[in-house]
Amino acid sequence: MMTPEQVLIISAIGGCAALLGLIVIAALAGLIYLATGFLQRAFRALRRHRVTRDDDLSVCLAIDALPTTDHPKEDLR
Repeated sequence: MMTPEQVLIISAIGGCAALLGLIVIAALAGLIYLATGFLQRAFRALRRHRVTRDDDLSVCLAIDALPTTDHPKEDLR
């Protein structure tokens, strides 16, 4: 049979363990939140880069397709 002091000690240990578990879960949730935000910003920047690259390529292809066959070529010597 347990004394009231032993029951109090066991319940205090259980309460501290529960509090520690909540702190660990909150810290992990914060880290996941920060990592998700970082990844979202990285993917947005990558998407903007791809759109800019595709726009630049389409402009280059349009310029290349212009009928400029009578333009003098540069002397590459």
